[in-house]
Amino acid sequence: MMFCCVLAAAIATPLSDAVAEIHAASPPLDSDGLLQVVTRHFAGQAIEHEQSSIGALLHAWNTTRQRPSVQVDDVRAAIAHRRDSVSTLDVVYHASMFIDPNAAGPLHEDLQVGGQRTWWGRWTRTPLAVRRIVAPDLRTLLDESPASELVAAGCDARGTWSLRGDGVLALPVAQECNGGQVLGLEGPWLGTAMLASIAHRGLAVVPSHDVAHMLESLPAGAAVVEDDGAMVTLRVGWTNPLFVWLDPAEDWAIRRVVRLWSEGEVDIELETTPSAWIPTAAGVDVPTQIHIVQRVGGSGMPPMMECTLRAIWLQAGESVEWDLVRPP
Repeated sequence: MMFCCVLAAAIATPLSDAVAEIHAASPPLDSDGLLQVVTRHFAGQAIEHEQSSIGALLHAWNTTRQRPSVQVDDVRAAIAHRRDSVSTLDVVYHASMFIDPNAAGPLHEDLQVGGQRTWWGRWTRTPLAVRRIVAPDLRTLLDESPASELVAAGCDARGTWSLRGDGVLALPVAQECNGGQVLGLEGPWLGTAMLASIAHRGLAVVPSHDVAHMLESLPAGAAVVEDDGAMVTLRVGWTNPLFVWLDPAEDWAIRRVVRLWSEGEVDIELETTPSAWIPTAAGVDVPTQIHIVQRVGGSGMPPMMECTLRAIWLQAGESVEWDLVRPP
C-alpha cells in the first residue's frame, strides 16, 4: 500500500528517465499517471529503501503540477481533531443491504447470501469501551430484554465479550479489546464516516478506519494531497489506495471515501458516502446517513452490494451510562 511498495519493481532504466517523463507530461500527471510512469520505469527491482529515489520522483511531480497549499500533515491534524472530539458516540440506526450475486463476477462462488436484508442496530462507544447490539426490529433492540433475536458484543479493558442466544450469558472471546470481534458489518463504515474508530484502543478493524493514526504511521511519500479546491482530495497508498474527500469549509468533514484493492485479477471498489450531517455536543457535525456501494470489476460496474445506514437517534460527546456498554 505504501509508495515504496508500489515502486517495488526494479530499476530497469535510470531514475533520470522517469523524472524526464514526469517533466514532459502534458497536461501534468495526476497520481494515477505518476504511478504508471513509476511502474514502467522501476519494474523488476525492489527499491522500498530507496527514499532518495522516491523523494526525487515526488519532487519532480510536485514541480510540474499546481501543488496544493494543504499538506498531508494539515489533513492528519484536522482528522485527528475531529476523531478526538467524538469521545463518545451512541447511535440507533436502521440498516438495509442488498447483495446482487449476478454483479459479483468471479467472486460469485464466494458469496454466502444474496438478496435484501434489513436490521436494527445500536452502536455505543466511550473512551474505554465499545458495544454493538443488533435485532430484527426496533422494539427488541430498545427493550434489550433476553431474546433469541438479540445479539450483542463489546470490548473494554477487561477483554472482548459477546451475548448470544438468550442474551443473558456474557461470553469472553478475547483477553484484549478486539474491535474485529465487535463492530460487525457496519462498524467500519460508522468508524470511517464519523471518525469514531481508534486504532490504538483496538476499535479500528483495519488501519484505514482510523485515518489519522494510519497517516502517522506511514513513511514519507505514502500519502499525498492531490487537490485542494473546494474539496481536498487525499490519496493514501499507491497500490490498493484509499481516497478521502474532505470539506475544509465544514470543519474537515469527510464527504466521500473510496477504497480500491484487488483479489487476484479482480479489481474491487468500496465507496462510502456520509450525508445528512447534524451538530452534536462534541462540537463537530456527524452524519446520520451512510451509503455504501461495493463494485467488482471497476467503478463502471453495477453494484454487487449496496447498504444504507440511517440513524433515528444519535448523540456524540455526551455522557454514556456504563451499563449501556458492558453487561453485568
